[in-house]
Amino acid sequence: MITLQELKNAVADIKDSEVEWVNDSHTLSEYDGVCNGLDMLVRHFQELSDAEELEQSKKEGTSNVT
Repeated sequence: MITLQELKNAVADIKDSEVEWVNDSHTLSEYDGVCNGLDMLVRHFQELSDAEELEQSKKEGTSNVT
């Protein structure tokens, strides 16, 4: 299983290493789209992780949510 931190690291590596092919406004738009998609992917899994942690804390009775 890939951890959330490993996913974040992979996304950062992809975004940093793939910029050399950007050479005009069209490829810049493509790059921006790829970056947005990767950010959405990370955000989705972050939200799932946060929800899972909240559910776990509720089960354990340690929730600080009011």
